[in-house]
Amino acid sequence: MIKKMRSAVAVGLALVMLPATSFAAYFSDVKVSDWFYQGVQKLEARGIVSGYGSNVFKPNNTVTRAEFLKMVMAGKGYKINSLVGDYWAKAWMDQAYMDGLLDSSDQKFFTISKMDQPITRREMAKLAAKATNSYASDKNVYSYITDFDTIEMEYKDAVNAAFFNGLITGYTDNTFKPYNTLTRAEACAVILRIIDKSERVYPSMTIYQKRLSETKSFMNMHFNNFVFNETTGTGFVYNTTIMKLPTPSMLAKGGNYEYDFTIDVMTEALKDQNGYDYMIRYDVNMGSEAKAVLNDYLKLILPYDYAKVMELGNQNFAAGARSTKTAEVGGWTLQFSNSLSGDSKVTIKIYQK
Repeated sequence: MIKKMRSAVAVGLALVMLPATSFAAYFSDVKVSDWFYQGVQKLEARGIVSGYGSNVFKPNNTVTRAEFLKMVMAGKGYKINSLVGDYWAKAWMDQAYMDGLLDSSDQKFFTISKMDQPITRREMAKLAAKATNSYASDKNVYSYITDFDTIEMEYKDAVNAAFFNGLITGYTDNTFKPYNTLTRAEACAVILRIIDKSERVYPSMTIYQKRLSETKSFMNMHFNNFVFNETTGTGFVYNTTIMKLPTPSMLAKGGNYEYDFTIDVMTEALKDQNGYDYMIRYDVNMGSEAKAVLNDYLKLILPYDYAKVMELGNQNFAAGARSTKTAEVGGWTLQFSNSLSGDSKVTIKIYQK
């Protein structure tokens, strides 16, 4: 009896410890350590995706309209065979038009001559929304996607529906980038969300909540030198000299205090009221340590152009107390002004374009 139990345990362990090649990873270019491994494995097991010759999946290839349409339809249970001599995806495309997955407005892209071209994220969103009968949310989409205005009217509801129903996520910079394409690996993630609600990724924070959260996380990395203004709930004060930091009661009273720089992150209501997204004040004479910390923070907003910000601010300060400057930097509008109190402070208001 004990031998039988040991034998059963051994068999069970063998099943659990099967090598990666026993799953969809017989594709030589899909490894267990890849973020998309599970998705490819699940979809291949259902017959929704397949590879190329020589056992490769080519996960980094850009997915085409034909490939994505076939994946969506296969995920919905379609089994279609093309006629001999026809373009391989013609039967899939014809059926999609018949069943309403594609409509007349799609004919400018979903034609045989364009089916092997890369599919864009806005086209993908429209197909995903239709495949799941998803509808646009009544939430303020502009509080989540900063480039929503760049999407053509015919795709706006679809992108809204796909985004808020967890089918297609945005980018970390709060953009959707409707004309970007996806890789075959990324497309697998979208297909999984279409066929399995548990795989969906719903937006949890508005861009304003995300910015405030990111700023708090940044502050925590330098917690000895930062004070959070609990009165406003959006302000942060930095001073290299810890003893000179204002107390919460000082901030609550709105009194004067010393600082190297301050950061104010707008909530949605404050954005509507003031127009700008961030306001930063800094002392042009602050030390190198404070400058380095502020530059690190500016990287969160302007990853590639952050070094220009204080350079422009210092130029504006040098031009005189009443000098103002407006500059377009890294997709943002920056307005610079100087203190009129005779000190060495510069104010920067940062607007999302």
